Amino acid sequence: MSKSPFWTLEEVAFLDHFLSRDDAPEHCMDLAMLDGYLTAVVSGPNLIMPSEMLCWVWDTEHGQEGAHFNDQGEAEKIMGLVMKQWNAIAQTLTQTPAQYAPQWPDWKLDGGSRVPILGNWCSGYFKGMSIDMRAWAPLLLGQPALLSTVLLYGTEDGLDALIRVNHDAAALRAAGDGLVDMVRRVHAHWLTQRSPHEASGLVQRPTRNANTPTQPVRRDGPKLGRNEPCHCASGRKYKHCHGAN
Repeated sequence: MSKSPFWTLEEVAFLDHFLSRDDAPEHCMDLAMLDGYLTAVVSGPNLIMPSEMLCWVWDTEHGQEGAHFNDQGEAEKIMGLVMKQWNAIAQTLTQTPAQYAPQWPDWKLDGGSRVPILGNWCSGYFKGMSIDMRAWAPLLLGQPALLSTVLLYGTEDGLDALIRVNHDAAALRAAGDGLVDMVRRVHAHWLTQRSPHEASGLVQRPTRNANTPTQPVRRDGPKLGRNEPCHCASGRKYKHCHGAN
């Protein structure tokens, strides 16, 4: 059996720790948001260069604050993991779309069944759309139902609506299945419109840039509650949900 091109469990643990540790930028993506973001970036109408893509990973609000690396070795490892997932998603959606699977967490319910937590992943996907929204607009306006679940779980207006809706486990699972189908359909839609050299979506690992300093950056004082679940039950961390207001 061939080795999976996606993150290994060890790589997931390493990257998750880096993105959630105390010296991470205040508006840094978490693992699920990063996966959704990369999925949108590699699926969209235009090839987004790594230097443009990465700045929003570390600062989802303004795209300005850099990552906080302890040394050059850590910087190279983190950048390599981000680009590994980028290429794995692009390769899978282009060559074997039936094997595509998103990286979102789930809740274990009483009885052992599980439901997906979609908020952060959808927020990341919407962010990936937003950095090239002019190009995405024809699909968003022409087929709004196709992206409706992303808009519901991944935008402020959608999350406000979710507070007033009681989704049961079956509805959440159906929403997750629908998102997987949506990803494949959106990627196929834009794939037919890209130029030949952009069609694969594969990119090389980026070199160091101004948005990714390799020296550690420390803050004074604790950061309280930044990784706690939001009160609205969206499944997103408070800092990426109502705490972002």
